[in-house]
Amino acid sequence: MDDDECIHGLQPATCSICRAKAAPKPPRPAPSSRPASSRPATVRSASSRPPASRPTAKVPPVHLAGRKEYFGAEGRGVWWIDQTGRAEEEWAEGVVSSTRPPTGAVPASARNVGEIRSGDLTMHVVAGELRAVGVAVSNGRPTAGPAPGWLAEVVVVDLVRPIGLDELPPALKPGPPHPFTNQGFVQPGTCYPFPPAVAANLASRFADRFPPEHRFLLDER
Repeated sequence: MDDDECIHGLQPATCSICRAKAAPKPPRPAPSSRPASSRPATVRSASSRPPASRPTAKVPPVHLAGRKEYFGAEGRGVWWIDQTGRAEEEWAEGVVSSTRPPTGAVPASARNVGEIRSGDLTMHVVAGELRAVGVAVSNGRPTAGPAPGWLAEVVVVDLVRPIGLDELPPALKPGPPHPFTNQGFVQPGTCYPFPPAVAANLASRFADRFPPEHRFLLDER
């Protein structure tokens, strides 16, 4: 091979391989010089951010038993008592009673009979009618039988004429924890607290149904 020939047997000026090797290589672009992404940058506004979660306030459960929540430590209670199926016998004995179920949870409306205090006012319902009013003459207390439960002594007086529950306007049907649902239907159960102011309004609206000497509910307004 002549001195003027390349290793490929050709003149360097005509050897394409040698020319490619001898040609200066373009510098590799630095990382910072790479073209930016073609996707437009988005600016997240404060309004587009998800709202920060706030702790939710816990709603205390509603308990039916416990007169202090409704009438205060010294307040006079008013109780709505359903005596359907046992009214005649209990009125003859001058008592209000409820029974403890043999198994399972005890309904609060049954325990409420034990919350009655002497001097409390009572409203007695039988088969969908407000039939009588009364005054408790003893504190409610547990009783062993014949069926275990609670009992209070009450002096009951019949109304001049019963008041059908369907006669009561919505304003006189207080919802839970009182004897009606939020839809105005009466709840099953024995004894519920009744707002004294609502009882007074009921007695005023139906004043002609109450015996004159027993319109004591009017005093609760």
